[in-house]
Amino acid sequence: MNRRAFTLLVLFFFCWTAACSSGGSKLESALLGQWELTDSNGASHDLAANLEFLEDGTLVVEQSWLREAATFEYGIVAPGVMKITSEDVSDSLQYKIEDDTLSIRYQGVVTQYRHLTTPIPEQLNTSQSVTEVTSTQPKYFWEKTEPPTLPTIAKNTPTQTPTAAATLAPTATLVMPTNSCYSSSLKIYGSAFVIKTGNEMKLRDSAGFKNTAGLTGQLQVGEVVLLVNGPKCVDNWRFWEILTTRNERGWIPESDGTTPWLEAIDTYQACPNTVLSRLKVGDIAFVQEIPDLPNRVRVEPKVDSEIVARIYPLGEMEILEGPLCGEGGVWWKVKSMKSGRIGWTMESRNGEYYIAPRP
Repeated sequence: MNRRAFTLLVLFFFCWTAACSSGGSKLESALLGQWELTDSNGASHDLAANLEFLEDGTLVVEQSWLREAATFEYGIVAPGVMKITSEDVSDSLQYKIEDDTLSIRYQGVVTQYRHLTTPIPEQLNTSQSVTEVTSTQPKYFWEKTEPPTLPTIAKNTPTQTPTAAATLAPTATLVMPTNSCYSSSLKIYGSAFVIKTGNEMKLRDSAGFKNTAGLTGQLQVGEVVLLVNGPKCVDNWRFWEILTTRNERGWIPESDGTTPWLEAIDTYQACPNTVLSRLKVGDIAFVQEIPDLPNRVRVEPKVDSEIVARIYPLGEMEILEGPLCGEGGVWWKVKSMKSGRIGWTMESRNGEYYIAPRP
């Protein structure tokens, strides 16, 4: 090998090793932005949560029910290979981007995410009988909540000692007819049970029966839905945009004008800066399908208390006592219908419901 070839080889090796040892300063523009976890495949590692990739090489992992928030340094070391570093500990993972879907293979499990490309809509200011709270716009999309009269929700400082809950007082208010539509007892950001099934109760991507192209899943009797938009009066029918416990979204009619198809659930502001509570002592509740994580049942209503049971999605529990307020959430003392174990678990936290009532 001549001297010139040897010199070029040494320079190439030096540059390659320097790039690898730095954690990879190279970034991929398609990764930048916020990614919502859509399928965890049962993963429990640190990346099984909502993510945000920043231009400065920082990866932000949201706080969730199972883990605290975390940040990593990230870089691309080869096509489809990413290196993440935290406190001088590094690890590699494989990733793939197709359209707006990100797939990450890490610790032997593939998790999938949806790219959020639209800004977070501002909260609607409704006229429900709860105290209005003013706060700053959350920095990350997973801090967004949608309780009534709460324009935005600031992240609470956890309190170790729960406080007594507010007086349980349902807050449903009558919605007067819109144009020629019938009146309603439902409310925006309230919840309801589905009490009818059939083609009329298929989710639509817009209000009205004339829209058949956007039909998706059909609701079943007994499902719990959250009213996130509406009502809209179309052809004398009142429609609401709803969100199911499976995170499916669409428009459905409230009634045929005579017989209700949705039955309002009594809700109330149990704790400050939380979504409305839908539970009461004596109820049977279940863990929602989304987020696809078990509810932890603890000895005391604190996130650092000992875990006595885990209730998985669709698993049921009896509400024994509560609610109490603490750690930014609404706590209930429950009994697992499967194991019989008793402890405290959260109904909601940071604007997200974890459990819902059975009819």
